[in-house]
Amino acid sequence: MFDVVIPIYKIAPELLNRCLESINNQDFFDYEVFVVDGTPLDWEHTEECRNLVAHYNFNYVRQIGTGVSQARNQGVSMGTNPYIAFLDGDDWWYSEHLYELSLLIDRCPIDNNYVMWWNPMDTIIVMEPLKINLNLINIVIILVTMPSGPLRHTVFGLCVMLFFLLLWPYPVLDF
Repeated sequence: MFDVVIPIYKIAPELLNRCLESINNQDFFDYEVFVVDGTPLDWEHTEECRNLVAHYNFNYVRQIGTGVSQARNQGVSMGTNPYIAFLDGDDWWYSEHLYELSLLIDRCPIDNNYVMWWNPMDTIIVMEPLKINLNLINIVIILVTMPSGPLRHTVFGLCVMLFFLLLWPYPVLDF
């Protein structure tokens, strides 16, 4: 159901391990993970991070090009599932994250597009009709804001959301 795309660049192995473990501990199992690494090959922890990804049996991909947007695009292009979930390598999900998202997706009418807003401090997820008519496949964009750097994540999330609402040619569900 989900392709989970994790772009990384010179990430501390401890943070990456916490991220990958949070995915591995999901209550929902219909997903495939793509870790797209743009770290230089000569960085001291490159091999350790690659081994962590292999330990969890996730897909490790060397990034072609530069920048986090390119890394996300590369991960998306490799996936085959109808929904995409983005997670930064220094963030993590609660164990029921993908399960709760799958329940919401199941509740969405097939002929309507919805924007779903989720914040880790919230206890509910608000669903609103999408005001732009887009008619291809459903894509879930999951932007998790964890306590580390919430302002940075919020601003990034708003920028990505505006990009997808205004320029992306597919229906968007944003968390």
